[in-house]
Amino acid sequence: MTVSAKLEAARNRLMVEYPFFGPVLARLTFVERRVIPTLSTDTSFRVYYNQTWVRDVEDSILLGLLLQIIEQHLRQHGARRNGRNPHVWSIACLLESAGDVKTMKDVRLPRESVTPQWFEFPDGLTAEQYYQLLMRMDRIPLPFSAWKKGQEVDFDVPMYFKPTGGSEEEPPEMPLIPGSGMLGDAQSWEDAPDSLRMDPLLFAGLEGEVDQLASQRRNRGKVPDWLQRRVGVGRSRISWRSELRRFLGDAQNWGGGGSAFTYLKPSLMQPAVSSTVRLPGFELRSPRMCMVIDTSGSMQQAELRTALGEVNGVLKAMGTSEGLHVVSCDATAKDAQLVTAASRVVLEGGGGTDMAAGIRAAQALRPRPDGVIIA
Repeated sequence: MTVSAKLEAARNRLMVEYPFFGPVLARLTFVERRVIPTLSTDTSFRVYYNQTWVRDVEDSILLGLLLQIIEQHLRQHGARRNGRNPHVWSIACLLESAGDVKTMKDVRLPRESVTPQWFEFPDGLTAEQYYQLLMRMDRIPLPFSAWKKGQEVDFDVPMYFKPTGGSEEEPPEMPLIPGSGMLGDAQSWEDAPDSLRMDPLLFAGLEGEVDQLASQRRNRGKVPDWLQRRVGVGRSRISWRSELRRFLGDAQNWGGGGSAFTYLKPSLMQPAVSSTVRLPGFELRSPRMCMVIDTSGSMQQAELRTALGEVNGVLKAMGTSEGLHVVSCDATAKDAQLVTAASRVVLEGGGGTDMAAGIRAAQALRPRPDGVIIA
């Protein structure tokens, strides 16, 4: 079997076993790169591969790493990095997806892969949570088989990476090489980004297809826990369009055919007046809103699903593609996320409760939101 045929066979097998990943699998393009030792992916859904490695690797391991690549795209690892240490972030992303792969049938990860069990971390945390745990360590133990000065280092020889710097060497190459799909930044071996493949509206449609297919199979035992939670987002219980009208005042001042004066657009009446006089034009304006979600330790999964349902409700009422800012808040406010669907929200928290911190974070956004919703 040729390498290309082996990759296509792996794609087809995953489509049969995990049809809810089909929309992403169909979008992947395989590109050979000799400069990388295994696999990597970019933000344009290209999978870069080393031909020799693919030829020799076990089918079950190839399937496992392709599943991690799928999760990189669906979980938007590159967009979530937000300036974090790239080496530690890449480990955190692999930890987030490793727990799912180990529960799947007939797939596995290489022996040198990082897993939550290796670090004695709990399963099911987000990459952001794993990142925080890793950054608290003076040095991170790595279960890698590495090559040092041309000689293989035995698996049992401890290797460490210091997250705050000072390591004698860069972390050895991992089984899945961090590319822009994981880090957000383009790597030297990657082709130029494909703006059409990265279009946020097209990606939102792809996400919707995945969610719909996963929802149809969620009781059949194969859907990963994180995807189960995502498709289990509750329905909005509030008529947000009427609430926003009441809160923001006259509905003609926002969205739905409303307008506001702006000098950024010339008035249609401008030709009728002197060139020394500049008339403001009109533009449609949707409200800028921010939702602060309570993610303290007392919040149950059902309550969080309800809150995410309200995110979708607000987005639908706003009728804008510009998105909604969402701030997770327990004892502290987390970084604001600009989302176009509840499925894009990464909830962080689990500590105490101080919603005032979330409100302050919302008010600090620029441009400042027209209103803040507490959920």
